[in-house]
Amino acid sequence: MTEKYLTSYGEYYFEISINHFDEFCKFNEKLKSTWVQIDDISKKYEIDGDHEDSNEIDRLLNIAAGIRYDRDAAGHISIIFAAMCLEAIINHYATLRSSKKYFENYLDKLDVKSKWIVIPKLFTNVEFNRDSQAFELLGKLMTLRNELVHYKPQTIEYTFNSGDDIKTKENEYIKDVKNSIKAMIYVIEELGRTDSNWKEYKWYSRLQKEYSEIITHIK
Repeated sequence: MTEKYLTSYGEYYFEISINHFDEFCKFNEKLKSTWVQIDDISKKYEIDGDHEDSNEIDRLLNIAAGIRYDRDAAGHISIIFAAMCLEAIINHYATLRSSKKYFENYLDKLDVKSKWIVIPKLFTNVEFNRDSQAFELLGKLMTLRNELVHYKPQTIEYTFNSGDDIKTKENEYIKDVKNSIKAMIYVIEELGRTDSNWKEYKWYSRLQKEYSEIITHIK
């Protein structure tokens, strides 16, 4: 007897995204701690002018650059896999509720955001709440994912105020990473609301407990 099983990577992508977000947060805390050290030694150097302090500042700046690289890499992975998770989930859901052929012929060509509007409505007659934070964050996540996957070169101008601009962009990036995880969680929960018979919600409920500390912090 042959059994057929419809594969889905939603759960797998969810865990990758969450775990890399956890790494992102740890690297970010480490980076902030390193910058505190740099600031403290820089103040001391301004007073004493000690050559050893200057060397220590250079050493810590190199360390900070490495930490930022690791942090941003973890953030990029977290964002991309959050988007992949939501696409995998809605594709799997649509295939389960209809058939692989129906999904491929009539639904798969929709963009991801449209899938989350059309597919639940099609099979439950309950529409995804387009006024919700989940829908807003879903749109931002997909835009961010596309910007990363289809990166286009940018011209950066350095001016006297470049330091402030860099800090603003860094804060925006940190917010983007966190909001990507929020999007993943809120959208999954919205599908659970629109379809109370969605059996796949069980794996999310399990992982919600497993990663409760991270998820509670995000929400």
